[in-house]
Amino acid sequence: MWYYLKNDEMIGSISFEEIVNLINAGVITSSTYVWQSGKKRQRASQVEELAPYFKNVTQTSSKQTPPQNAASSSEKKAPGANSQSTGADANMHASSDVKNKSRRLTKQSEGAPPSKKEKTCRIIFIVCLVIAAVSLLLCFLFNMEYKKELEQRLVEYSQTGFYRSISNDDIFVPLQISVIVTLIAFVTGFLVKQYKIAVVCLIITIICIAIPYSVNKNSEQQYCQIEQNLNAIPGYQELKQQIEHCELLIELIERMKRHGDIQASVSGSMTNELERIHKDSKTAIETLITGSNDPSILLRYQKDSQTVLQINNYIKELRSQINGNSLNE
Repeated sequence: MWYYLKNDEMIGSISFEEIVNLINAGVITSSTYVWQSGKKRQRASQVEELAPYFKNVTQTSSKQTPPQNAASSSEKKAPGANSQSTGADANMHASSDVKNKSRRLTKQSEGAPPSKKEKTCRIIFIVCLVIAAVSLLLCFLFNMEYKKELEQRLVEYSQTGFYRSISNDDIFVPLQISVIVTLIAFVTGFLVKQYKIAVVCLIITIICIAIPYSVNKNSEQQYCQIEQNLNAIPGYQELKQQIEHCELLIELIERMKRHGDIQASVSGSMTNELERIHKDSKTAIETLITGSNDPSILLRYQKDSQTVLQINNYIKELRSQINGNSLNE
């Protein structure tokens, strides 16, 4: 659709054919500002689609303009013809004005000065774009560090048989910020009719969510593969369970010591023995992972498991006595 300025007032929207008719009628001249939806204002003669029609108007007017003497004779022969022509032109201009006034927009278009609401939306849009760009950059930087740390932990897991979890809080905060501001920019982009950039904002949001998701998914797949390989090693699962059992017993003994349910000397000797078994079991797992088939590892595990079982039974009996005394009291 087309628009044009007349007496500093925007008129439109109208079709291309109507624009051509207005040019032929002389309503739109070569210096009149015209524009299409979404394009900048230009003088009508500078618009590529309209320039040929001004040439036609010029050629037609030069052909139809009679010589001065002929004009004078025609005026003498038909004194009422000029007045009739003038009246017809006036009627044509009046009807064009009425027709165009009925098509005037109630809202401002791209060629007109923006309203206060549009200015506010554009400011919000620009600010959100800047924040979104910064947040996206932070997401990339934190994600690179997060991915690097995950890879190190997985390598450590494959070499030692133990996995240490890692927090993703550093990437989560800029991720939230980036998603929120890009969604705001997406909405305000449509309000200010910046549709292409608004779609870019939506793409940025999807990227911010997809990047850490893909990293975590890839890491989880690697973790499952390493775990499957470790569980296939003979003796790995038994030693792993023994380590976990030692950790639980050490924690339980420490808690009983704080409550005075076990003597310090007894708890100290049991804790030292459990810590030794814990350390030896981890060393045995690392040895198994390297591919060693040393039979002494299994013998040592059987001996240590008996020690762990004895400590466990002692703790169970002691706790039973304590609970029995509490009930009697």
